[in-house]
Amino acid sequence: MPVWNKAPLLFRTELIPVDRLSGEQPEHAGDVKRLGKTLVVIEFTSDDAKFEVAAKAEHRDLVTGPFTSPATVAREG
Repeated sequence: MPVWNKAPLLFRTELIPVDRLSGEQPEHAGDVKRLGKTLVVIEFTSDDAKFEVAAKAEHRDLVTGPFTSPATVAREG
């Protein structure tokens, strides 16, 4: 469940229940500031609303949490 501090004064914190991860895209460094050059933007769905979280690519697993699992490779035996 992501935590969000509402602007403008950031005094009120809200928890946002997430239904699912609805998308992911690599982002260019010019679109988001102060996260470095390799970014990922994860889109989540909460009821009918969608919101995006930008993070460093190496922190992807921290952002997605339980909504992803490692890819598995089928092996023929």
